[in-house]
Amino acid sequence: MAINTQKVLVGGLVAGVVLTGIDFLVNGILLADRHRAAMDALNPALAANMEGGGALAGVIVIDIVFGILLVWTYAAMRPRFGAGPKTAAIAGVQVWLVAALLHAFLTMVGMFAWSYFLLGAVSALVMFVVATVVGAMLYKEA
Repeated sequence: MAINTQKVLVGGLVAGVVLTGIDFLVNGILLADRHRAAMDALNPALAANMEGGGALAGVIVIDIVFGILLVWTYAAMRPRFGAGPKTAAIAGVQVWLVAALLHAFLTMVGMFAWSYFLLGAVSALVMFVVATVVGAMLYKEA
């Protein structure tokens, strides 16, 4: 059975909005000082750049793209793992793992501290799983 592209987009947009909301709460408020310190340690201009409107728009676009990718991954996994929140969580973990490996590499080469990586990785895992479960609730086969 083919993936329902329209439902992937609808569920993905909703998942992206969920990601953006959680992203703002976690990274923009709760961990803002940690992010600022990590960016300042890397390059003092980065923290100021991250707080600009262009960076904010970029984060929203990336969250929307991740939301669509999360729901598409869920839709692709449904025939093998079945519909529901368990499969959505597996899809969220799978996409998170790819993103986390990239960030782990950046940490491994010395761009960030491991404590900073771990904090971000755990928060991103929660964000991705929650967003995938919410977006997957809107996905139905044709």
